[in-house]
Amino acid sequence: MLKHQSLIQGLFFSVLLLGLPAAATATDSESDTGQDSSAASADPRLAAGRGLLYRPPSRGAPLSRVGSGSRGHGDQLPVINVLAPDHAAFSSTPQPKLYWFISEPHPADIEITISRDDVIEPVLEVNLGPAKKGGVHSLSLADYDISLEPGKTYRWYVALIVDPKARSQDHGMGSALIIDPTAEVPQGATPLEQGIALAESGLWHDAIETLSQGIRQQPGDSALHEARAALLEQVGLQTAAAYDRRM
Repeated sequence: MLKHQSLIQGLFFSVLLLGLPAAATATDSESDTGQDSSAASADPRLAAGRGLLYRPPSRGAPLSRVGSGSRGHGDQLPVINVLAPDHAAFSSTPQPKLYWFISEPHPADIEITISRDDVIEPVLEVNLGPAKKGGVHSLSLADYDISLEPGKTYRWYVALIVDPKARSQDHGMGSALIIDPTAEVPQGATPLEQGIALAESGLWHDAIETLSQGIRQQPGDSALHEARAALLEQVGLQTAAAYDRRM
């Protein structure tokens, strides 16, 4: 496990990528419902969604996203994105949901690892099995009774285990997060309004969770999908953003 952990930490510290274009127990997922969004084209809420602006925190957050997650092995592998920016993203809660995207199903297992910079052993290492459908998925730390310590930098990585005997061939992406329970959390009357306010406040994980929770409750809400797509697009996750705009 130490060797595997060292590999993951090495990926975080050796590869810093800017502007990347880009299932199982305790996870949620969304798949393409084939909803026709033309009926919502006149909805003024769409303009608000498109206008969502993420303001990165001015806390000196380091660059952190690693691994391209783009297609590889002769384009036989799906696109995998962690839904996170290229710098350490903030959350106001010690048990955030971590969101990730896979462009299509694949028979290889998905593994999520969370580590802390000053601790050798991983905080969490869980095999979720294969992703049975493409789309947005999430992992809830509350389901594993894990709380992250405020002010510490945590790194999380979503990997498709292409070859269990050659883990250097893992295909995926990782990023970092910091818990800030003192952050001022803006409120909104609706998930769309609150998601926009959270993004403008620099609380990335709170914004993603609020918009995604709204989408789970109202999967046909084009404005919520548009807002999440705008958020993802601003940090270079074009494939995941395009997925949202098809919903």
